[in-house]
Amino acid sequence: MAPVRAENIRDEIVAQRRERVSRLGFDEGAAIPATREAPLVPFLGKNGLICEVKRRSPSKGDIAPGLDAVAQAGLYVRAGAGNLSVLTVPEGFGGSLSAPAGGGAAEGFSL
Repeated sequence: MAPVRAENIRDEIVAQRRERVSRLGFDEGAAIPATREAPLVPFLGKNGLICEVKRRSPSKGDIAPGLDAVAQAGLYVRAGAGNLSVLTVPEGFGGSLSAPAGGGAAEGFSL
């Protein structure tokens, strides 16, 4: 997907997202657990740093298009990150709902 080029990038992403949800539903066909598997933790409880896993930027285009979200999150956790942001929105960010759930347990952490 090419970078979103619009006067208002947010509005373009929202329109694309609405269209995708209308076609695929909110779960987009991904296996989403009925109940939360990871415990809730206080936001910014460990430290004030939030590490972000993002393949694309709506305004700048590709950042790391082939990025393995679970492996990257694992690197952050092993380096001491207490907070992760994994962008799962395909429109503009190149994410997916299946990426964070795809192997966090194998990496020794929950997403």
